[in-house]
Amino acid sequence: MSRGPLSTVARVGADKVLNPAALDRYGGIRGDTPVLVILAAGKGTRFGQSPKCAQPVCGTPLARHSIDAFRSRFPAPVVCVVGYRQEEVVAALGDDNVYVLSDDPTGGTAFAALEAFSVPGLAAANPVVVVTMGDRIVTPAVFRKLHETQVLGAREADLSLLTAVYEPPRNRGKGRVVRDQERRVVRIVEQRDIDLLADGVERAALDGLTEGNCPLYAIRAATLRRCLEGIRADNAQAQYYFTDVVEAIHREGGDVRTVTTRATDPEYDLLCSDVTRPLDLALLEGILAARPEAPRSVALHIDEVAHALAADRPAGQAASIAAQLEELWRAARNEKLGFRDDRPVGIGVSGGRVRLAFMHPDMGRFFGPAW
Repeated sequence: MSRGPLSTVARVGADKVLNPAALDRYGGIRGDTPVLVILAAGKGTRFGQSPKCAQPVCGTPLARHSIDAFRSRFPAPVVCVVGYRQEEVVAALGDDNVYVLSDDPTGGTAFAALEAFSVPGLAAANPVVVVTMGDRIVTPAVFRKLHETQVLGAREADLSLLTAVYEPPRNRGKGRVVRDQERRVVRIVEQRDIDLLADGVERAALDGLTEGNCPLYAIRAATLRRCLEGIRADNAQAQYYFTDVVEAIHREGGDVRTVTTRATDPEYDLLCSDVTRPLDLALLEGILAARPEAPRSVALHIDEVAHALAADRPAGQAASIAAQLEELWRAARNEKLGFRDDRPVGIGVSGGRVRLAFMHPDMGRFFGPAW
């Protein structure tokens, strides 16, 4: 039986907020600061009794990795929509977050996302809402890049999302990103709905798409709520899909932007890791162990340096510095100037010019290019 639009099914109310005192943390909800919403109401049936989002990864609960990464860029409220064993989830993820108790943890990602508007002030302040899942690890650099993509230009996007290019057969099971001839994102089609298509040609075409959804989104609160309320559950899983927001915005003629990660990117494996069974936790720990200082230390440090360089400079000057650093890197590689990947190098920046000096291993004096 078909279910009605989400606005007639999901209830939004301040009484669903489990810890309203936490609303004042981090300056409260403001229109000029992004808010993170984590959808963490699901059970994860293959993890026994313990909720999936609370599973330890390198000693830290899975969802807490993304919370810490977000807060390193934006000291702002984090809203967690919880359901299954919510007391355990709250204890694991910490009392510095705002928790909303879902009425229907199996209702779908859009159902849970709409319930986040139970938080007083979220709709009225209309901040950029960043939505992620409780079983993913997102790094500080990716949060920053997604937000910058959303607000770039004279008019910010209506929606920005993270996509990934998956080599077959890894694309199997992913929501496929459908683009038109101008490469604009039209919609996202889930695998189960692809499998039910009667048209074999259309089914094969969608199955062959390698760009898939990598669930992370940035969208203004007012736009999000409007789109969520009209979503229906007329699909293979009879659930309210968050991904239907993409098609809703496209139909309105909205601007949908993407940040795309590929296998050559250093954070690709981390962003694309699906946690559906206990073995996946070990694989995720292996990815983190292979880069012991990332994603929180190295990535954050580089991110902070880049922001410090660009902070008080005109865009043209920052671009000039970036070009000079790239030129320096290429010269160091091509001329074998003595730089080592495992050793730091000192770089001084004055105005828009880079000045560098290093001790050449074969010389007793300082040597090096200066710009």
